[in-house]
Amino acid sequence: MSETASPRLSPFTGHLPSGRSGRPDGLPGLKVSPRPGLQIVQVAGRPAQETGLAKAIAVGLRIAPPADPNMTNRETGLAAIWTGPCRWLFVADHDGPGDLAGQLTGLLADKPAAITSLGHARAVLNISGPNVRDVLAKGCGLDLHPTRFAIDHCAQTSISHTAVLIDCRQTDGFDLYISRSYAVFFAEWLINAGREYGVDVSGA
Repeated sequence: MSETASPRLSPFTGHLPSGRSGRPDGLPGLKVSPRPGLQIVQVAGRPAQETGLAKAIAVGLRIAPPADPNMTNRETGLAAIWTGPCRWLFVADHDGPGDLAGQLTGLLADKPAAITSLGHARAVLNISGPNVRDVLAKGCGLDLHPTRFAIDHCAQTSISHTAVLIDCRQTDGFDLYISRSYAVFFAEWLINAGREYGVDVSGA
């Protein structure tokens, strides 16, 4: 079924007020913006078949799934995120394919792979700002120094008892993928953790 088959209401609607909170002076150290309406599709296969799957996707979708662990490849409107051996998340925004799940299903119809739409199951927050890594470090055991966790690196971890996929889009900018059922809880933790630096929430 297409990711766009039915409209989705953001889990943050009505629960994540826009505006400034915490430290009132100066530029905010943390900016938080939900990214609703993304198409998110998981492709999973057998590690022995990874090369064949990756080639079929790269030819048909014009983006190569990352071969190296914990890396993300990007094209306009589309990202391919490594989440395990022969397992990737493909994420499309409004500039990406109109039916991402359908395209991947067609490309891999004769391949041993499972294609699962996760757009209804995941919530995504974009966070940025000069103190974004300081805030993440309050609840995360990963080494987040820019020389160790750089642009196009990704990792799955636990933050404040919540499973989170972290995708580094810019030096001081990340997308965080969270289970929809934990989205509001996690967002509230994130904002509280950033108050000492000043937090600006937009687009909720």
